[in-house]
Amino acid sequence: MSKTTSAHDIVAWAIIELNVSLPYEVLCEMSPNDPLYISLLDAWKKREERLDRRTGLLAAVIANCMGSGKKKYEPKDFMPQQPKPVKQQENEVKTQLMQYMQTKKDK
Repeated sequence: MSKTTSAHDIVAWAIIELNVSLPYEVLCEMSPNDPLYISLLDAWKKREERLDRRTGLLAAVIANCMGSGKKKYEPKDFMPQQPKPVKQQENEVKTQLMQYMQTKKDK
């Protein structure tokens, strides 16, 4: 059984990791719209991205040392992809649909 991590858990973790002196009771009373809550969540995301970049750099160095030399790997080749915003996904689907309709119309 896996436990899902909530934003509240992430903020609590960020407080511990970033050494922010904030009583647990204050954390429990925070709303997701609280500026401090948002800042702590952003700090956690930045820290995770930094760790991903470090891991990507290490993986790229190993891949370049072990590879044939034809392809030079970069850290971004080993980093997790960020999901596209929903609006951008909708626009891409609409564009693909319009292109498909245009090709059917041309035939």
